[in-house]
Amino acid sequence: MKKYNGFYLMGNYPDKETFIKSAVEGLKHFDFLEVGIPFSDPIADGETIADAAQFMIDQNIGFAEISESIKEIRKTSGAEKDIYLMTYSNIIYNMEMQQFNSFCIEQNIKGLILPDVPFCEKEFIRALGVDMKINIISFMTPESSDDSIIESAKSADSFIYFISMRGITGGEFNPDTDTMRKISLAKENASVPVVLGFGIRSRRSADTAIKIGDGFITGTAFIESLNSSGYNGFKNRLQEFFI
Repeated sequence: MKKYNGFYLMGNYPDKETFIKSAVEGLKHFDFLEVGIPFSDPIADGETIADAAQFMIDQNIGFAEISESIKEIRKTSGAEKDIYLMTYSNIIYNMEMQQFNSFCIEQNIKGLILPDVPFCEKEFIRALGVDMKINIISFMTPESSDDSIIESAKSADSFIYFISMRGITGGEFNPDTDTMRKISLAKENASVPVVLGFGIRSRRSADTAIKIGDGFITGTAFIESLNSSGYNGFKNRLQEFFI
């Protein structure tokens, strides 16, 4: 299975220009970008990403503004690079669906990453009118049963997002023996990459994730770098993953 690595940025954070520059630079190295759409109750996000979301909400920045930035990113990043929207089901529920579908198809949005939508409820989101061209990414966790892992793996689109640790984003990457067994079970039954996320903050943890799974997603590390040193901080942290 070809490795499939991605990075997360909060849309338009800390400002539109920095977000666009960081996204374009990151896509020179990563296979895909996960764009966060801010939500007021981000149950899966650690403090760093939750604070970034709240910062954007306080500035009244939402999907409308972020979508314009994604158009700019698409102008300079190749079509072979994938972009996903990461948010929560309530945001999708309140979208004007025809307009949303048109945007996603025109900008080649690969899919939706919705942490509060388990596999068994994916059809609820699809029933809202989300176009079939827009994949809904399957999640697995250390708490997933073997049966649900097998069922979900066989029908997954684009990739499987395996949350490789218990808790929220921003912790340390250290999957236990049973979690690694479940990752292997997912890989055995999937025709798409099993990508590991949560707790991947360094080249060392990324290398470990690649050995265990089919790729990794990192986000908190980049938000922290943007907080401390802006675009230059992001670029320096990016180089740590690829040098």
